[in-house]
Amino acid sequence: MTAQLRRCYLRRPVHRLLVVALCSVLPATALARSSWSYESLGAIWAAPAIAPDGRVLVGSEDSLFYGFAPGGRLLWSYKASEGFSGWPALLERKTVAVGNRNGTLYLFDLDGQLLGKVALGGAALGPAAVSSGRLYVATAAGQLVAVSPRERRVLWSHPCECTPSSWPALDPGGRRIYLGCSDGSVLAVDERGTRLLRVATGPGPVRGGLAASRQGVVLATARGEVIALDTEGKPRWRFSAKRPIDGGLAALPDGGVAFGSEAGELVALGPDGAPRWRLQVDAAIRSTPSLTADGKLLVGSEGGTLYLVELRTGRPLGLFFASGPIRGAASLGAGKVCFGSQDRRLYVISLADRAALAKARAASLLWRRELSGPVAAGVGPGAGQTMLCGTWGKQIYSLDAKGEVRWTHNCGEDVDTLPAPTPSGGVVFGCGDGGFYGLRPDGELLFRYPVNKPLSSSPAVAGDGTIYFGAGDKRIYALSPAGKVLWKIRTGEDVDGAARIGPDGILYIGSDDAHLYSVGPTGHVGWYHRTRGAIRGRAALAKDGTVYVPSFDQFLYALSPIGAERWSYQTDGQIASSPLCAPDGTIYVGSRDHHLYALDPEGKLKWRFETAGEVDGEPTLASDGSVVVGSDDGRLYALDPATGELRWWFAAGAEIRGRILARPDGSVVAGTMDGAVIAVAAPGSEADRVARSGADGQPRVVWRGRIGRGRTGPLLPLPGGALAVAGADGVVRFYGADRWPAASSRIGADRLGAPDRLGDDLVVSDGGGHLARVSAREGLRFRLRLERSGLSAPRVSPGEPPLLLAGSRAGRLWAVTAEGKVAWFWSGAEPIAQPPAVLPTASAVVIAGGRELTGIDRGSGQRVFSVTLAAGIAAGPIAVGGAFVAGDGRGTLLALDARGKRLWERDLGSGIAGLVPGTRGESVLARTEDGRLLELGLDGELQLEHLAPAPLTAVAPGVGTHCAAAADGAVLRVGRGSGAAERALDLASGVVDAMPAADGTVLLATSGGELVVLEAEAARSK
Repeated sequence: MTAQLRRCYLRRPVHRLLVVALCSVLPATALARSSWSYESLGAIWAAPAIAPDGRVLVGSEDSLFYGFAPGGRLLWSYKASEGFSGWPALLERKTVAVGNRNGTLYLFDLDGQLLGKVALGGAALGPAAVSSGRLYVATAAGQLVAVSPRERRVLWSHPCECTPSSWPALDPGGRRIYLGCSDGSVLAVDERGTRLLRVATGPGPVRGGLAASRQGVVLATARGEVIALDTEGKPRWRFSAKRPIDGGLAALPDGGVAFGSEAGELVALGPDGAPRWRLQVDAAIRSTPSLTADGKLLVGSEGGTLYLVELRTGRPLGLFFASGPIRGAASLGAGKVCFGSQDRRLYVISLADRAALAKARAASLLWRRELSGPVAAGVGPGAGQTMLCGTWGKQIYSLDAKGEVRWTHNCGEDVDTLPAPTPSGGVVFGCGDGGFYGLRPDGELLFRYPVNKPLSSSPAVAGDGTIYFGAGDKRIYALSPAGKVLWKIRTGEDVDGAARIGPDGILYIGSDDAHLYSVGPTGHVGWYHRTRGAIRGRAALAKDGTVYVPSFDQFLYALSPIGAERWSYQTDGQIASSPLCAPDGTIYVGSRDHHLYALDPEGKLKWRFETAGEVDGEPTLASDGSVVVGSDDGRLYALDPATGELRWWFAAGAEIRGRILARPDGSVVAGTMDGAVIAVAAPGSEADRVARSGADGQPRVVWRGRIGRGRTGPLLPLPGGALAVAGADGVVRFYGADRWPAASSRIGADRLGAPDRLGDDLVVSDGGGHLARVSAREGLRFRLRLERSGLSAPRVSPGEPPLLLAGSRAGRLWAVTAEGKVAWFWSGAEPIAQPPAVLPTASAVVIAGGRELTGIDRGSGQRVFSVTLAAGIAAGPIAVGGAFVAGDGRGTLLALDARGKRLWERDLGSGIAGLVPGTRGESVLARTEDGRLLELGLDGELQLEHLAPAPLTAVAPGVGTHCAAAADGAVLRVGRGSGAAERALDLASGVVDAMPAADGTVLLATSGGELVVLEAEAARSK
């Protein structure tokens, strides 16, 4: 069975009705004690409708509209030709109306009988407004449509002149209908379809739902503004959230509003627009808040968390976790709350017994290390303080305590197993290529034993170095420390179970033949115990010798030391999780029924905790005694071992399976299925304090957080403290001075180069040959495909007209006007990888290709001069102090004037790795391959030399000190003139870009996706 097939066998999609009974001991995990959910075949965008008798009605992207009994039983479903995009509306307590993407409004009774259809002329958007037996629906065809459900016809259709981007809102009398449009305008019509007003609110579409009252209407925009207009369309007040708002507004009883933002904030405003409170949640909010009858708010996040919030204070009162983003509003009625998710599920929760949130808090990210592929088996301990893991990217990693890669070993196939350390400091593991590997302490190959069948069994190593593992050839193996076979035993099926060695040297290992085998050190099978399903997890051992065995037959078995069954406990799903036996005898085990179970030594349930995904991972005990487990819902949960109450949680954004490693400082380390290892610091732990301070415990970090997705790209500080980030995913992201997202624009699918500024806009290029001009306010102004291959980072050449310059791998230099028209291009023989160098007062620009520096006239595109560097150009060119400066691979630094004349030349003694202009353009900063930082004056004279402890990856110039980042994660402050350095900060991820900001702070972008803002020099000196 191949690794790919084995994964499919483990992860079969299931279409089912899931009835979930939450235990009364779970006050921190849910809004209530009982709920049910239904899994459809498509995402659920709409807010469900709840009938007076408790029936629940909802549509899905699977093109089905569903009707459920109050207890969750599916009563009926209706199949349409396309997904249901509209939100169901309940009419006269017995009829439901819903629109779908084929432009039809469907009318059903509560028993699922189709009463009729009405053609809308376009797909329905969001919920309809209901008044006096009428429905008002916005459509993707640019119409506001009034429908009479009783007559089953359109009464009138009003053209909006622009695509609606919100849904209709009615004033309390139902005589005025408001609608927001994608051009930033708000439309108001009366009940006859006569236009009353149309008001422009500014650039950017109006988003989500509006809040209408007798005083007028309140709206939210994609630019992050909340605007109140009176009945004549004149502004009453404005509030800037400084981050995009994508969901709708909730109208509060006193005339205020509540809304969520892309920054993950829930905000409440008073009737005058003054902020009352803000609540930070786990992820962006794109759903619309709902108001309960007793004055509480419900809102869902992109992290899949539904929050119950006290309206007066903004204090969170309860949580419920889904396994996908929540984008529609929650519906309230018949004593329950219902909402849909992008995980394709409908969730229904009883509000009869709300519970407090206890003291659960979101944990903080200590570090994140991107690896070559998904980490399926988790993270285990290595020698000393090191950690080991394998990936589906065909590699084994050894990481140090800070997450830095010590070494990697490339394998022939994906690694499904958890590597195990040996007494000599080496590592052993099985691979999908059919080989079992032994590595030396430095990661070099010691041996490879050919099994010639995929290996998914995580090995165990005895104290004498003997190695035990199972294989896909239906055998159990014992190898010597040198990789020689000591013995092997045949079983009935593949052996994919993880090996466990008891204190007496007995091996316990499960097989797909449904047996657990107890094997002595000589290969003698002492006993075996049959279950009714494959055994993939690792057995757990109690102090009294009891063996706890997980099985795919949904049972956890307790066996005596001689293999007799003492008891078994059934869950509602397969058990792939390895159980944990705590020192007090409690057994913790996860199940694919989405629960973690806590059982006493007699097999009695102490508590169970529900997650929003399957629990395949192995629980662990954190340093504070919390039980920590990961889930396929992408979260880590830390639970009170006595009660199962949630202590803290962390949203990793991808499935967490396999082993979790707890560390003494209060952090836990886990692997994710999006190809990363993360370290999470529990709130209040030593690791949490270290994450928020510098190496000596003194605060040095102004701001630290994850921005964008994956690797953080090149940075460009903007006026007012704003920031632009060119992402590895081809997206330019703009952030405000508070580091919250402000806007984004996709350029392509390839990594972006460092951007340059053109007025208030950015110019950026990507690896796919695109050159683009982007505005934070208006988005993409143009995107021009210049080459089939990638472009260098662009530079803006001022003048009349300004030109946007970028080189290509094909050897061409392109000059493009500010409007996106090609002015000229110059062709050379060598690829141009570095951005052109531009002097504001010079008519020539300089490019580097191969060994030559070439000057090109910016007006005509003709070559002006050419200068050859014997060792090839390794860094630059850059423009500084009226000169062009470049360095070669042997360490020669060369300065040219605008006509190509050599001004000076200096040998730095080692290859030049990077060049940046010094402070105010008064010097040149050079990084060398031997780890030195040098500063040279405009005459080429050496002003500063500092040898760093490791090669430098980035340098940001400063006034009194320069900020330098080393490959080992150290961030140094190097004094100008003296060369004295202090270690300001230690980061787990390498720095890929460093930039000084206008306020004196330093911005550091890391390979782990973080932005770190270091305090200004002036603040350091106080």
